[in-house]
Amino acid sequence: MGADLISPDGSLDRCATRQRVFSDKAAKSQLESILHPLISEEVEATLGTSVVRLAPYTLLVVPLLFETNSYRARARRTLLVDCAVSTQLERVRRRSGLGVDETKRIVAAQLPRAVKLQLADEVIWNGEGLTALGVQTDRIHRFYMQQGAPEV
Repeated sequence: MGADLISPDGSLDRCATRQRVFSDKAAKSQLESILHPLISEEVEATLGTSVVRLAPYTLLVVPLLFETNSYRARARRTLLVDCAVSTQLERVRRRSGLGVDETKRIVAAQLPRAVKLQLADEVIWNGEGLTALGVQTDRIHRFYMQQGAPEV
């Protein structure tokens, strides 16, 4: 990737890395080729633990599940936590401190909501507050408990 992506303290310069990978597809592919195998190894090790193997179900939290396809074969079902694009943009801006244009580029690099909604088996709408989110989460939890633990 390059020394220009390292901060003076030796850590990864997230801002410079983000700018590079969203403007250079080869750099994005290179970063993914480094990170994805490491992440996959950790996920596999965790899924192999007795605690996980004995659980009624396991959630793999993969922010870009539909974009990368990395874990879809591991999942029996997919759950999308969805909200309006305007809400998504605002949350990204608030969390990251990025500007409007950069936030829009990041969201635009993802699959459109309509595609994700078609690919998901279940959807939780995260646009109406914690009470509504809790009701939906409880419903999904009960449904997953009825499905039983998959063979891992």
